[in-house]
Amino acid sequence: MGKDSFKLRSQKAFWELSIEFAEELCKSFPDCTDTKDLVLWGKNVILGDDSEEENGIVNWYNAMLEPLKKTKYSKAVERITGSPPTIYHAVIYKDHESMALSSSSVSLKRLNIYEKMNNPSFTEENKELFWKYMNRLNKYAEEFVEKDFPKVPTREEISENIKRNKQGDTNNSQPSMLKGFNTSLSAFCEMRNCKNVYDLSSDNELSKIFAKWVEVSKQEINGKKISALCKEQNEDIIYKLEEEFPDISWKEPINESQWGVLTKLFSFCDVGEAIPSQMMGKIENMASKLASEIMSGKKDMASMDLQSIGEEVLSQCNSADMSHFAENIDKILPAINNLR
Repeated sequence: MGKDSFKLRSQKAFWELSIEFAEELCKSFPDCTDTKDLVLWGKNVILGDDSEEENGIVNWYNAMLEPLKKTKYSKAVERITGSPPTIYHAVIYKDHESMALSSSSVSLKRLNIYEKMNNPSFTEENKELFWKYMNRLNKYAEEFVEKDFPKVPTREEISENIKRNKQGDTNNSQPSMLKGFNTSLSAFCEMRNCKNVYDLSSDNELSKIFAKWVEVSKQEINGKKISALCKEQNEDIIYKLEEEFPDISWKEPINESQWGVLTKLFSFCDVGEAIPSQMMGKIENMASKLASEIMSGKKDMASMDLQSIGEEVLSQCNSADMSHFAENIDKILPAINNLR
């Protein structure tokens, strides 16, 4: 029996609409070479090649599952749904800034969403049409892969959740690197269709999982650390990851979005390993204090003596932590850069 006729219809509709979408953007931005290239790429490379069409839709679907960097609604969405918000949430909320900032998808980047949305010539009517195209493409992609996108809380649900949590401390005691690791690992497992393989609700269990990933990140293949090879998207690491983490599904090839999340995951490992937890706690406490003082108007950035602030933080750290930090400073900055 051939391909499901419903999938065929979704596949055809997805690519017809994709080309139409790119052509509409070309009308609004005739000088945008990236948009022109997308039209040519779709017409000359994708259309008519069944394998390319299928892979393109799957890649689009996976790109929508990439986690967002921190937004004003991130915590509320995660509290309501149990999972961090994704690019798909940004599309539903028409949040082009978070979408552009967070996506590692080559195709989405070539849309130059941020620049287009902030161009005065791009009218409100144009913007509404843009989001209609995005939502309809997501509908066709969802139908094709036969998997639902994550639950998206309404704005009212988010507002109510934020309101309920204002009276208490909504942050747990996890250091930020552990929180970031938790978010990245959850997102990666969901993208690999094995979201329930870990119990990440337990701080004790999460710390054990983090420690295991840190140890694996330091292992070497042909003289190079696994975390560094991951950044290069070197597939030689897959057999090692499959061996160390058999509960995660490694059968299907890792796509661009998943490499991006995996790189962030290992970067959290690198930073968390390089900065002792007590030192990280001191840094985070100082950052929280300064943020509160700025918000209350007690201080402003211009009046801050960053050197004395740094000295105050370091004075609270013991010599062993200082030594460990100094020995690993060359690893910290590249790893932090990968988290942007």
